[in-house]
Amino acid sequence: MTVLPRPLIALAAVFLFLLVAAPASAAVCGDTITEDTTLTSDVLGCEGTALVVTGDGVDLDLAGHKVQGVLVLNEATGPVIHGGTIEGGIAARFATGAVIRDNVIAKGGAGILFGRGSDGTIERNLIQDNGVGVQLDHGGSTLVKLNLIRRNDTGLGVGIGSEAHVVGNVIADNLLRGASLTQTTAVFTWNLIARNGGAGVGAEDANVTLEHNRLVRNGGAGVQFAGAGPFTVLWNVADRNGGDGIDLSAAAPGAQVTGNHTWFNGGLGIDAAPGTTGSRNWAKHNGDARQCVNVSCSTKGKPKK
Repeated sequence: MTVLPRPLIALAAVFLFLLVAAPASAAVCGDTITEDTTLTSDVLGCEGTALVVTGDGVDLDLAGHKVQGVLVLNEATGPVIHGGTIEGGIAARFATGAVIRDNVIAKGGAGILFGRGSDGTIERNLIQDNGVGVQLDHGGSTLVKLNLIRRNDTGLGVGIGSEAHVVGNVIADNLLRGASLTQTTAVFTWNLIARNGGAGVGAEDANVTLEHNRLVRNGGAGVQFAGAGPFTVLWNVADRNGGDGIDLSAAAPGAQVTGNHTWFNGGLGIDAAPGTTGSRNWAKHNGDARQCVNVSCSTKGKPKK
């Protein structure tokens, strides 16, 4: 057996590393990225599109750099965008399995837009100062997890044809609604939704489940659902909102409302539509002395079973 000298072994290891490492790139406005790439400098001053990512499994490591302009994901499968600042937002079209992770995303019409045919995971980002922080429309199922979504006009929008699983986010200090849902399916768990100008979560004609969220100090209702559901509201805290804690007065019959804590709201703790089911809700110290209507709740002691 022939044994290579140690210097040749070391040289071979370096060569192998260079083969598999993502190429470093001094990208410029308008570049199209089709392979794993690590930025080596900022991409500044782009008007409209800054960079386009397309192809299969492309990993774009921003490496702490700033991109000014829209970062476009176009007909991409499994792209990963991480580790930098995007001023202008990310727009995805026919991008499936996209991962947007560990970025600061600001100053866009939409901070992140998953449009037609797009879905994936949006996690651990700071998304602020956009028209809408995250917008999902006409796509697949997307996980929105552990983000701080603040100071946008609307925090999160989910529209026709998309499905959202919203877990462990802080959605706060947005000008209008914290989250706005229309003709969609969405599940919210363990989120803090606070100090938004309108409702914490508002939905029309949607299939929505809220479970174990805190919806506090919003300018409108903590929860405001209308139209066809189904709507399921379980074990949430909806306190100190400007309107009702939970407003389902314009929702179709059949909503399930159980185990919610609704104190110190400007209106009712719970304003439910006739035909709402549920129990073990607790409504106290709200602006409307009735505390809750059309659903079982305790207004003095601990919630009744």
